[in-house]
Amino acid sequence: MPHVTLQHRPRGIKLYQVGGKSFVLFRTPRPDAVDPETGEPYPDVIMFWVPSEVDKQAMLQDPSLPFFSTSHFETTRPCGCMRTASANSPGSS
Repeated sequence: MPHVTLQHRPRGIKLYQVGGKSFVLFRTPRPDAVDPETGEPYPDVIMFWVPSEVDKQAMLQDPSLPFFSTSHFETTRPCGCMRTASANSPGSS
């Protein structure tokens, strides 16, 4: 995409921006996104910022899409998360 910049943040976090506005973040493992079977934090979460809460809910409510959210994001700019492990298998988040 034209005009996209990549910032390398502490702890290996990659943040993509356009015009200084973030739209994709590759997260490090955090306690708010864990495997329900093992309790281990997911190592492969990508966060996507979206224009509005309506857009976020549309992503999250479509069972054919692998997006999810966590309580950590209830008070921030609207965003959804996806595991890279589920990127090629919709509906398997």
